[in-house]
Amino acid sequence: MSIKVIYLLLTYSLAGAASESWVSHPPTWVRYATNVPRANFQEVDAARLDGALSLLESKEITLVSEIERGTFLSGVLSCPAGTQSYLVRAVRGFRGTGSFSVQQSEDALFIHHGSLGRSSPTPEKTALVVCLKSVPHTVYGEMSVAE
Repeated sequence: MSIKVIYLLLTYSLAGAASESWVSHPPTWVRYATNVPRANFQEVDAARLDGALSLLESKEITLVSEIERGTFLSGVLSCPAGTQSYLVRAVRGFRGTGSFSVQQSEDALFIHHGSLGRSSPTPEKTALVVCLKSVPHTVYGEMSVAE
């Protein structure tokens, strides 16, 4: 029960704290969205994050080529046949204690970062490269922290 309370408090209090509206509360249908496999997305490397954030300054998502994809990641991300790679806005709490989950519906993408930590951290802007079959019209980004 206490984890849910912390989660809800962060969800509603962070919406005004993140600049450029990088945190957005998803609609209730998100629980019916399809999980994007973990092998199909990766967080942008910290050393390469500034370039990614500048591309996402005025948009939530942008198509990136295979060559561009490699410039943002420290590891290898191979997109399955029938998918393309997109650079996508995301927010996170604590880097070392959390992980991302990505879900997609027909026209929306939901990115959630869950982590462990103390207090209410300010959401930190980051970006993911995600392999998708179609480009979503809307991206929802959210984070939660459990103590």
